[in-house]
Amino acid sequence: EELIRVKVTDGSASIVMATRKGMAIHFREQDVRCMGRSAHGVKGIRLGPDDSVVAMDAVTDRDCDVLTVTEKGKGKRTAVHEYALQTRGGKGRLGYKVTQKTGFVADMAVVHPQDGLYVISAKGKRIRKDVNRLPRYARVTQGVYVMRLREEDRVTSIAVEKMACKK
Repeated sequence: EELIRVKVTDGSASIVMATRKGMAIHFREQDVRCMGRSAHGVKGIRLGPDDSVVAMDAVTDRDCDVLTVTEKGKGKRTAVHEYALQTRGGKGRLGYKVTQKTGFVADMAVVHPQDGLYVISAKGKRIRKDVNRLPRYARVTQGVYVMRLREEDRVTSIAVEKMACKK
C-alpha cells in the first residue's frame, strides 16, 4: 500500500480514481466517512487481478474534464459527466481502452480547458501542453499521442498547472 495523492476539499466534491488497467470510478466525497489518523481508510475501488490504483483527483465543478495519459504517451480528455456517479468501493467502469499500443494508464487528473499540462517520462523527457489543445474523446477510447517516446522510455506522471479563469 502506498499513498497516491492528497487533495484538500470542502466536503462537497466528488472523487475520481483510475487504475493502471483503465478502470475508473466516480463517487461522492461524502461516501467516505471521517476516520482517525491511525485508521486504514475505506475502499475507493475494487481492483481486478494484477491491477492497482494509479491516480485520484477531486471534482469541484461539473465543467471539467478527466485527463488520462498512458505509459506509451497516449492521452485524452473526457467530460466528467461521462463518468457516472457510483457508490464508493465498486468495480468502476472502463475509463480508458488499454491496449498493447497504448500501454497501461500512467496518470490521470481533473482539468479545465485553461490549464496547462506537464508530461514527464522515466528518462527525464518533459513537455508542456495547453489542455485545450488536447481533443475531447468518449470515455472508452484510446486518445492521441500527447508525448512521443522512444521504445525504452515511458510516461511516469503528469502535473497540471491550474490557471486563473479568463473572463
